[in-house]
Amino acid sequence: MPAKKPKSSFTETISLLDAIVTRLEDSNTSLEESLVSFEEGVQLLRQAQGDLSYAEQRVQTLLDHPKPGNNDSSEDEPTE
Repeated sequence: MPAKKPKSSFTETISLLDAIVTRLEDSNTSLEESLVSFEEGVQLLRQAQGDLSYAEQRVQTLLDHPKPGNNDSSEDEPTE
């Protein structure tokens, strides 16, 4: 069983996707190389979508359930 690649950061994933797009746009890339790059791109895209979904859920959780004792009373105070 092949070893799994360590998960890259979101920024690294986007950089890798950008490099794949550049490779796919190159007219000198063979069909086989293009297919391999495309498959890699699909996997990276799914990883990026998962990362974004996770981040969105975290933000929503924080907005729905603020930490106790972190009351922002500035909304209740009148502004001058």
